Amino acid sequence: MKAIRELAMLCMALGSVAVQAEGGLRVAPEEAPWPRWQARVGMDLAPPWRGSELSPSGGGLRSMKLLGDVYLSGPGFGDGQVQGGLRATGGLLLGSRSPLLGTASVAPLSVNVRHSLLPPGRGDEAFDAPPVGYLGIGYSSLSLRGGWGFSADLGVMTGSGLRPPETRSSLDEAVRELRLRPVLQLGVSYAF
Repeated sequence: MKAIRELAMLCMALGSVAVQAEGGLRVAPEEAPWPRWQARVGMDLAPPWRGSELSPSGGGLRSMKLLGDVYLSGPGFGDGQVQGGLRATGGLLLGSRSPLLGTASVAPLSVNVRHSLLPPGRGDEAFDAPPVGYLGIGYSSLSLRGGWGFSADLGVMTGSGLRPPETRSSLDEAVRELRLRPVLQLGVSYAF
C-alpha cells in the first residue's frame, strides 16, 4: 500500500512539472465559462429615523438577497462599450420585499449595500417575512464607461416564504404556500 502511495505521489509530481514546463494550465479567454456567471449579494438598511425622529439604534437591516445570474447572450449592441445581456436569475430573498432584486453589475461578484430613504411600512421590519425563493429571466445593459444602464426582470417567487413543514398549521396552508407570485421589475441607473 505504501509503494502505491509513493508511486502516485511521484506521478503527480512529474505531471505538475510537465504542466509547469508548458506554461501552466490556461483557458483561452473566449472559451472561459465564468464571464457568463455572476453572483449578487445585497443588503438594504433602514433609515436612521422612525417617523420624524432619529432612532437611537440607527438604521437596521431591512432585507438581504443572494442571487446568481447566468448570462445567456451578450447585449446585442454597443460594440464592446456595453456589457450585459439576457440572463437567467435565481436566488434567495430575506426580509422586506421592497428592494426586490436590485440592479445587475459589470463585476462577476457584486456586493451592494443600499440605504433606503423610505421609512419601513407595515411588515417591512427586518425579517418579519419568511425567506422566499426567486427564479426568473432578465435583461440588463450597462455602459462600461459610465452613463445610463437599464434592467428588466420577469420571474416568480414562492408565495409566502420557505418555512419548515412543522410551522404550517394545516394542509390547506401548505398548499396555499405552493403558489407562485409573479415579479416584474424595471430599473434605470446612471453612473458617473
